[in-house]
Amino acid sequence: MFALIDCNNFFASCEMVFDLKLKDKPLVVLSNNDGCVIARSNEAKKLGIKMAQPAFEIKDLINSGIVNVRSSNFSLYTDMSRRVMQTLVQFENDMELYSVDEVFMEVPDSSKSDLEKLAAKIRNKVKMWTGLSVSVGIGATKTLAKLANKQAKEGSNIKVLLHESEIDEALSATNLEDIWGIGRRCAKRLKKANIHSPLELKLIDDIIIKKILGVMGLRVSLELRGINSFSLDNSPTPRKSILSSRSFGRPTSELSDLEEAVSSFTTKATEKLRKEKQATSFISVFVSTGKKSKEQYFNQAGISLSTPLSYTPDLISYAKKCLKKIYKPHILYKKAAVMLSDFSDQASIQKDLFEKDLNLTKKEKLMQLLDKINNRYDKEALFFMSSGIDRKWKSNRVNVSPKYTTSWADLLKVK
Repeated sequence: MFALIDCNNFFASCEMVFDLKLKDKPLVVLSNNDGCVIARSNEAKKLGIKMAQPAFEIKDLINSGIVNVRSSNFSLYTDMSRRVMQTLVQFENDMELYSVDEVFMEVPDSSKSDLEKLAAKIRNKVKMWTGLSVSVGIGATKTLAKLANKQAKEGSNIKVLLHESEIDEALSATNLEDIWGIGRRCAKRLKKANIHSPLELKLIDDIIIKKILGVMGLRVSLELRGINSFSLDNSPTPRKSILSSRSFGRPTSELSDLEEAVSSFTTKATEKLRKEKQATSFISVFVSTGKKSKEQYFNQAGISLSTPLSYTPDLISYAKKCLKKIYKPHILYKKAAVMLSDFSDQASIQKDLFEKDLNLTKKEKLMQLLDKINNRYDKEALFFMSSGIDRKWKSNRVNVSPKYTTSWADLLKVK
């Protein structure tokens, strides 16, 4: 059996844990530059506020105080996600981290009442240890667990789909595109083939579904029948690239601003690289104007490295070289990005015979120390001067909350 544990309204809930004034109030969390809605409390949903809705469309609700607003605080959300995962580890079951707020967990095959008790125990422990509310859906396969979780959110936050009759009832009450692994495009193809419901997808002949959607479609159909076709992936493969990107708070044409931004993005990307114990052999930089800019411009440049690197100062230097190749003065830039790719395991890097600095031990130790300090105290307790101090280009986040769990300066104070 599989359980899917999903944090309810995750970003909004993280804000409410530390600011009790927001509890039971309409709350939205906005994207970088406060552009659009990326999370909503249940109360905000009842007001008709939609996901990805532009912030200017709900400006009157925000200005009147009807809706509370917070800028995105990913340092807080990432750390709260980690705390939820650490809590779930206490159950000593195999798990797969599916997203920042979702976890698949293998659970014992037992009676419905026992599974409901386990789901309640999971909910209570997560609530007690983190302050966050989760929904738990349990089914014989990962797809059925997803379906159960969807129904759990609509009811008591716990749903076990065990018996054939209740599974068919749940499938009949669900849209085809809402089935995990189907989506809108596959749903259109199925409807063209006269398959209009998840229940029909479950009962369809294997050969027919394979012709329509291929092997993946067949696996989804088998999952709906209770046949396990997607195993638990608790050892994900390393990613093939790392992208660090932001839109600027205001357009800029200054090379110095772009260099600061590119340095900052390189630093963040390289931190992630070292966390996964990888080194990169290719770095590329992208710049672009805004969509509404009169003079549209997009360009990129990259450099192949003779020896894989994870040393931030060297990579910042290469990133600046890329930037200078594509920079044009008098153009108002709205966005920049840095991408690292072509990774190698740090422990098995083959050094270049013609490389001047064959002994990278000092550099590696320096980066380890830098990461250790920033992880303990604050993500930017130590930073490179090339990233700037004022950072006029930085994203607008007017209503960002404190880093309650990752910065000593932002710890809650009891008066």
